[in-house]
Amino acid sequence: MRKNLSQLFYGVLHILLSGLIAAVFCNGVVTDLALLMGGRHVSGKVTAVTTALVATEGTPNYVIGFTYLIDGKLYEGESYSPSYSYVEGAAVEVEVVRLNSRLARLRGTSRSPVGLAGLFALAFPLFAIGHLYLTWPEAGPSLWRQERRRLRKGLASMVVVPIASAVDGAQAKVVGRVRSRGKLLCAPFTHEPCVAYSLVIEDNGELLFFDNRASPFVVEDASGLARVIDDDLGRSGVLVLSDDPARLVPVPFGDTGCWTKRPESWFVTCRLAVVRDGDVVAVAGRCARLGPDAAQAGHGYRQMEVSDQVSVSATATEPLLISKHDPATAGRS
Repeated sequence: MRKNLSQLFYGVLHILLSGLIAAVFCNGVVTDLALLMGGRHVSGKVTAVTTALVATEGTPNYVIGFTYLIDGKLYEGESYSPSYSYVEGAAVEVEVVRLNSRLARLRGTSRSPVGLAGLFALAFPLFAIGHLYLTWPEAGPSLWRQERRRLRKGLASMVVVPIASAVDGAQAKVVGRVRSRGKLLCAPFTHEPCVAYSLVIEDNGELLFFDNRASPFVVEDASGLARVIDDDLGRSGVLVLSDDPARLVPVPFGDTGCWTKRPESWFVTCRLAVVRDGDVVAVAGRCARLGPDAAQAGHGYRQMEVSDQVSVSATATEPLLISKHDPATAGRS
C-alpha cells in the first residue's frame, strides 16, 4: 500500500510540475490560434516596451504593452516580439478575437511568449498523465486485465445459438447446464468440488499469480448436448472468466507454493471463480458436429440423436471461454 501511495504522490507531482511548465509556455497560444482563423482589426497605441524573461531562438524577446478602443471602451493588452521596433506612444494595428474583445495582439507579433511552438509544452502534462495511468495499478488496468475485459465484452456481444443449430466449423456461443464427465477438480482455498475454476491473486493491482483449470464436462440445453472438454486441459486452451462478482477469498500466506514471486506488501486480493456441476454457463468456441462413434462415447446419462450433439473447442487464436456471469445466463439457473 505504501508503494502505491508513493507512486501516486510522485505521479501527481509530475503532473503538477509539467502542468506549470505548460501554463507558462502555452500562455496566449489559444489567442494566437483564434486569430489565425480570423479576427477584427482596430487601431491602438503602444504604452510600454520591456524585455521578456523568455527568449526565442537565443534572441531577446520583448513585451509590447498597448491599449485599444472598441465601442468606446478602453482595453489593455500585450504581445511578444523579437524585434525592438516599437516605441511608446506609437500608433499600431491591433488584431482582436471576434468573440472576446479582451483577447488581442499587435499585428505581426504573438500573444504567446514562444508563439505556436508553445503547443509542444502540452506534451509534458499529457505524458505525465499517461505515465501515471499505465504504471499505477489502481489508476489504469493492466494488460492482462484489459485482455480479459476484451474477452468478456466479446462473449457478451455474441448471440446465443441452440446447440442443435450450431454450424459445423463455426464460432458459436451456447448456454446450458453443466454435466461433469470425469473426475471433479478441487477449488483452491475453498476446497469445493468443481468442473472448472479461475484463481487470480493481485498485489496492489499487480498480477502475482494466475491459475485456470477445467476437467471434462458437457453443456446441455433443451435442443441438444455440447461436449466442451474431452480431456483435462489444465491451463491450456480454456479460459474461465472470473467475472464480477468473483468471490474474494482469504489468502493463506503460510502456503508459499502458489506464489510466482513474493508480494511487496500485504495488500493482496484473491479472486476465485468456480464452475460447479449443475451450474448454468455460457460457452464460446469453435463448434464441430460429432460423428456416431464420438457421440456414442460422449455420455451415458441421456440418449440423444447424433444430430443434436456437438463439441466446442478453442481455436488457434482464441481460447475456449466459459462464464457463469454472462448476461445470457441470467434467469436460467
